[in-house]
Amino acid sequence: MKFIILFSIFLLSSFLSFSNSFSKEIDLLNSLSPALPYSNGTPSAAKGKTIVHYWATWCSSCIPEMRVLVDFLKNHSKEYDQFFLVSLDDNQQKYAFFWKELEKEKGLPHSKNIYTFLDPKRSLSKIGITMVPETHIFFNGKRIRNIIGNNDWMNKSFINFLQEVK
Repeated sequence: MKFIILFSIFLLSSFLSFSNSFSKEIDLLNSLSPALPYSNGTPSAAKGKTIVHYWATWCSSCIPEMRVLVDFLKNHSKEYDQFFLVSLDDNQQKYAFFWKELEKEKGLPHSKNIYTFLDPKRSLSKIGITMVPETHIFFNGKRIRNIIGNNDWMNKSFINFLQEVK
């Protein structure tokens, strides 16, 4: 019983220590190196609808999700103002191979508002990311939704949710 109470306090304090604003995430993103295929520079601020998706090629559930995510990025670019893909991969060759194969298989969206970053040191724990995939959705710098685990990017209710955020 004592363990459950202590664990609950730990979880609550961990949750409360992470801000719902984009500022901590922007600081983290600016500390990472932009990576291919979308090394469009570094972000400066969250404007409008900003989506940050954390993933890795070694994550078995992330790979099929990324295939659907690419379809979302190609078909629903009006549903977001900025989209950040942050990979926890420490093997840059495997990461590059994944994108090369995905481009052959599906083609990649061409957009100036998609950014990709590598976080091989896994500094995401500083903002509370403990597992992947995880997605944070912001509107004008305030977090409005967290999705822990896979997201069905092409789900109508998810797309409707994004369309209604104004």
